[in-house]
Amino acid sequence: MIRSPRPHLFHSILVATLFAGFTAAAQTQPYYVYKGSRLYLHLNKNSLSVRYLNDKSPAQRLKEAAGFGVSAASSQPMNFDHWHRLYLQAPLADESDASDHILKLTAGPDVDFVSPVFDDERGGPIVMTPDILVKIKPEHASNAKAVLNSIAPELTVVEEKFGLMEGAYRLKSSSRNGFDVLASANKLAEEGRVEWAEPDMIVTGEFGLIPNDPNFSQLWGIRNTGQFGGTPGADMKGDLAWNITTGDTSVKIMIIDCGVQQNHPDIHQLPGVDFTGQGGGGGPVNSCDNHGTAVAGCASATINNGIGITGIAPNCYVVSARCNIANSACDNSFTNQFSWVVNALAYAASHGIRITNNSNAYFTTSSAMDAQYQSTHDNNGIVHFAAAGNGSTGVYYPASLPVVNAVGAINSKGVAASFSNFGPAMDFSAPGDSILVTDRTGTSGYSSGDYFMYRGTSFASPYAAGVAALILSRFPSFTAPQVEAKMQNSSVDLGSAGWDQIYGSGMVNAYNAVRSSCILTPPAPVTLSVDSLHCGSVATFPPPTSTGNCGPVTCTPPSGSFFHVGATVVTCSDTSGNRCTFTVTVNGGGLTKGTLRDDFNRSDGPLPGSNKWVLIQNQPSAGSMSIVSNAIQATSSAGVNNFGGVVWDSLYGAGTEASLTVTQKSGNTGFTSIFMYARMTNKDYNTGTGYRMRYLEQSGPDYLQIQRVGPGYANSFDLASANREINPGDVLTFRVMCDNQSMAVLVNGQQILIATDTTYTVPQWSFAVRTCVFSTAARFDNFQVSPIAGPPPPPPPTPSLLSPANGALGQPATLTVSWNASAGASTYRVQVSTDSLFGTKFLDDSTVAGTSRQVGPLAGSTKYFWRVSAKNASGTSAFSSVWNFTTGIAPPPAPTLVSPANGSTNQPTSLTLNWNPASGAASYRTQIATDPLFAALALDDSTNTSTSRPVSSLSNSTVYYWRVNAKNSGGTSAYSAVWKFSTVVVAPSPPVLSSPGNGAVNQSTSPALQWNPATGATSYHVQLATDSLFSSIVLDDSTVAGTSRQAGPLSSNSIYFWRVSAKNSGGTSAYSGVWNFTTGIAPPTAPALVSPVSGSTNQPTTLTLSWNSSPTAASYRVQVATDSLFTALVLDDSTVATTSRQVSSLSNSTLYYWHVSAKNTGGSSGFSSAWNFTTIVALPQPPALTSPANGALCQPASLSLTWTASPGASSYHVQLAADSLFGSIIVDDSTIASTT
Repeated sequence: MIRSPRPHLFHSILVATLFAGFTAAAQTQPYYVYKGSRLYLHLNKNSLSVRYLNDKSPAQRLKEAAGFGVSAASSQPMNFDHWHRLYLQAPLADESDASDHILKLTAGPDVDFVSPVFDDERGGPIVMTPDILVKIKPEHASNAKAVLNSIAPELTVVEEKFGLMEGAYRLKSSSRNGFDVLASANKLAEEGRVEWAEPDMIVTGEFGLIPNDPNFSQLWGIRNTGQFGGTPGADMKGDLAWNITTGDTSVKIMIIDCGVQQNHPDIHQLPGVDFTGQGGGGGPVNSCDNHGTAVAGCASATINNGIGITGIAPNCYVVSARCNIANSACDNSFTNQFSWVVNALAYAASHGIRITNNSNAYFTTSSAMDAQYQSTHDNNGIVHFAAAGNGSTGVYYPASLPVVNAVGAINSKGVAASFSNFGPAMDFSAPGDSILVTDRTGTSGYSSGDYFMYRGTSFASPYAAGVAALILSRFPSFTAPQVEAKMQNSSVDLGSAGWDQIYGSGMVNAYNAVRSSCILTPPAPVTLSVDSLHCGSVATFPPPTSTGNCGPVTCTPPSGSFFHVGATVVTCSDTSGNRCTFTVTVNGGGLTKGTLRDDFNRSDGPLPGSNKWVLIQNQPSAGSMSIVSNAIQATSSAGVNNFGGVVWDSLYGAGTEASLTVTQKSGNTGFTSIFMYARMTNKDYNTGTGYRMRYLEQSGPDYLQIQRVGPGYANSFDLASANREINPGDVLTFRVMCDNQSMAVLVNGQQILIATDTTYTVPQWSFAVRTCVFSTAARFDNFQVSPIAGPPPPPPPTPSLLSPANGALGQPATLTVSWNASAGASTYRVQVSTDSLFGTKFLDDSTVAGTSRQVGPLAGSTKYFWRVSAKNASGTSAFSSVWNFTTGIAPPPAPTLVSPANGSTNQPTSLTLNWNPASGAASYRTQIATDPLFAALALDDSTNTSTSRPVSSLSNSTVYYWRVNAKNSGGTSAYSAVWKFSTVVVAPSPPVLSSPGNGAVNQSTSPALQWNPATGATSYHVQLATDSLFSSIVLDDSTVAGTSRQAGPLSSNSIYFWRVSAKNSGGTSAYSGVWNFTTGIAPPTAPALVSPVSGSTNQPTTLTLSWNSSPTAASYRVQVATDSLFTALVLDDSTVATTSRQVSSLSNSTLYYWHVSAKNTGGSSGFSSAWNFTTIVALPQPPALTSPANGALCQPASLSLTWTASPGASSYHVQLAADSLFGSIIVDDSTIASTT
């Protein structure tokens, strides 16, 4: 756009007026609105972004800025649309100061727009543009322009139906100040008639790749045979799917990225589109635009073309949508505008593209992108895929959107890759570790080869998108929801049964996906409730709904099965690889497994009365159970028939599945019995009924029994028995099943006995252990009851608060509130407010599992009120009493770094780090490291009270990262943004000369000067002179990259002096030693050819070649050949002293080439130009007459004369005469072309 210069007075008034509105609102932190919420922006105080009307060098931009009162340290082009990032000499104080600088810069005649720079959560820049994206609510769409004008008259509509979305507009601000654009966008976003509005911001993101070693060559993700130590078969079954379809050319996958190499020989693609305005037709534009090419090959690298690799959908097309500009550092980051992606999705919708893939992570969200993803899915049937991300954390945006399928990475073992993100937004998993991908060809791209090995969800996502493309190739009528349902049906379940947060629906399986059109839709989840006397219930459910060509469907567990209390995943599948899952939930009370346990690690002594053990009532013997050597045994007082009987407290819940377990600690050769009782009605020896396991230790094989007991502990009936030798250390288990009928005895986990009996069903259980002793008692250890269900607990009581004490003063801005545990509570709700009625809440968290919660950062010198309630499955307690505390001084904010500037280079190894003071700070902590995670610290100083820190003894040629936080009595701030600098490179040492040798004579007049490489050198400076002081220089070249330099032509018989210095970013070395050499006579010039003239024909087979003499020539070299490259030589004579050479014995009818060079003691000339000639054609042999035969008689008056063909003849001359001397000729014809 061409704009006329604007008068400075008018411009100044306009900007000042617009900014007045911002200044009034500047009391709050800048923000933009996303999904109705304010997302606050953090001002980068060290830079501004400027868009110019034309291109100029960074140095010119710095000079212009200084002319308008803005001092900048550097100006860095942003690689598109004339944008520059202007790094300031001194940091901005605040937003108002930033706007003052913007006002100064916009006075420049070729400044189009200036924006503040904000930092995203990763420290990347967010920059405003003059454009705003907005969508009017449908009920106001009919008068949308009037609505927009009434809200923001300073904006102009520049695009209607933006992104092909109804009611969506692109607006342009009349202001050239990014703060004003932000204010206008927020004014729209917070108006009731507007659905969403936001600046069309320039943001940064990161590609989802993690490089790996390049020397692998197997596509395990398509067919896993155990490559990379993997699990055979843990793959997408691509080779089996290709027996059904390799994809259809009507199906297209859009690759939203930084461009795909458009002429890549191994990617099946259609012409791409650029949405950044940089051109390139969808291909890479800069040297770092490599990611998209790698992504595209996973989806559709060409099959059966004899090169490279193949994608999962090789006969489908990919279409590149270049929406990212890879940043010039090639650090896997990129620049993007939301509108570029929105327009790309609109292009997909209008061009019949059914699948998109976005293997990128954005750390800033967009309402426009959200809406376009939703619209193109719902209205155009597009299936969207995006990489979940590589941060081992929650799923990144846009994969986190509900309408975008988030894809995580699987390694070759078939488990989630360690770097893969996870969470509620997960949809699918696909191969993403050790993936061989297409690279840009030649020297471009990530490597010098055309393929490279990577890992990352960037490559899992296009694999999943490719499987969707195979589904649409096979079933082109499928809608987007049907494609997604088919992928869910056909994926291989991994991790927990059914969908989970690690794998989503599982690993995509191409073969299952295309085997049939079957789609299974699960029935609704089943929820049952049982009372506290049951640990489960029988559940019935209908079969899944099936569409398409489905095989027989079976469910596991089947309908009518017994389901325990809790959630059980039911998996239903048919015979062609389709499956669906749903959940059967049985609600009921619960006891935690393993809570009833006694390992007897106490002092020796009587057992009853401690740790819940009580005596069996009315026990007939005076004996009891005692602890001996950390085990239990019956106490023997009379020597025989002494019983020790003890019981644990009763457990409620008949039918509870439980295991009673003891470990035998010692044995004897006499008789000892141990009884373990379960499902007993009570603890009375005379009346109790239930079941028991009896173990009888005796000489010979020991004896195990399951018995029904009662009435009374002394009466029993055998249900099952077996002999089994029991040794010290063996674990005995009596297990009662959840069906309230079955019981089993296990030894060391192996089932020995099982029995079923329904005589007794009881509402209450007692568990007991008894022994009787006939001789020395055996000892047993580790008694345990492990139930999994029971009665629901009562609601928990109200918690009591602990800390900070009520009315506490001087509390830190981030603190931990704590309270006493409430019996039976599963979670707590914590509320913190600045008013005692809790009308406005600073914190309201109902998910706290423990008895404490960290709170903060809180405002300084402020009173806060807090309270806690407790909750379990049965209900919620009342809130605790309300306590209050008052905070002390607020912690300081994070400092802003000043110098050395971020990214600066050639810094000295001793320097001073500087930062701006943080308000209220008492001290600072400074960290320097050689890695951005600060694992390798070079400095960690928390004692500094000033805003600078000298640092010395740094290493040369090293990148350092640094950050600072601030501290006072109120707490410690977060760290500042991380900046980096690199130290100066060590200057190289002087080179050592090598050739021509010092003092060498008779040297060529065009010599190659050579020297040894200098360590660390990036270039060399070569000087050649006719004097040793180099006052008469004939060669002065400081741009030499290698270790040689051709000189000349020099004068003959002359002495020359030469020297070389080395250079890198650290400086320039001294010169080498000075060497000299003397030239000889100059080589002659190339001769000029004379005859035969080039192109001449019918030359004799013996002829003379001649040429003009070459001054100073001593001899000549003549070459004759049958080809113009002189590889088939017929003459090569370098001894010719004259200017001619006879050549004989040449072949007839042959094209010959010839050239000549000249030579003397100074060297040889180049060859002359090459001339050519053709030799004469050879004469044909005389013909042989054939008819009529010689002497033939009685020939007709008209006849044909015939003869044999003569090789090489072009015509014949026939004479017929009445005499043998041909005196009387009758026929004389020399024009005959045939042999008749």
